[in-house]
Amino acid sequence: MSEPLSLEAMLADIIESELSVQWQFAPVHWLLLLLAVLALAYVAWRYWRHYQQGAARRYTEQLLLMLDMQQPDSASQINQLLKMLVQHYAPAHPLLTASVEQWQAALQQHNVQPLPDLASLLYQDRATPEHLQQFRQAALQFCRRCQRAQLQQLAQQLSFKVKSAHA
Repeated sequence: MSEPLSLEAMLADIIESELSVQWQFAPVHWLLLLLAVLALAYVAWRYWRHYQQGAARRYTEQLLLMLDMQQPDSASQINQLLKMLVQHYAPAHPLLTASVEQWQAALQQHNVQPLPDLASLLYQDRATPEHLQQFRQAALQFCRRCQRAQLQQLAQQLSFKVKSAHA
């Protein structure tokens, strides 16, 4: 008969493998890394929202530059584009229902050069190419500076002027 194997003979030395990662993050480091990734994601999201909110303004600028100034109704097209831009950013803005004089005053605030008379540009056929070009340049400046906060400030100024005119 064969002699029974002793348990000691069956024992083998335990050999531990070396760690594949020499240095591991502590839980605090993982937390800091997570906060940094979340902050980066938040900044990217804010930039994306800012970019998306400017899409209407950029599109209006593009349409203004593509507009054919030889057409007889180009002044009304410029006016319509500007009002659509204001309506996009502030749907209940009082500038949308303002008179031509108030609309011209609002555009003049964003423009350095004097504007031609909008009433004659919009409602009469005496528009010269120079006046149309001045109106388009004023519209482009309005587009470039048009932001929601500025529209709200302009709304407060217009409501003050309307109240003082009726008083």
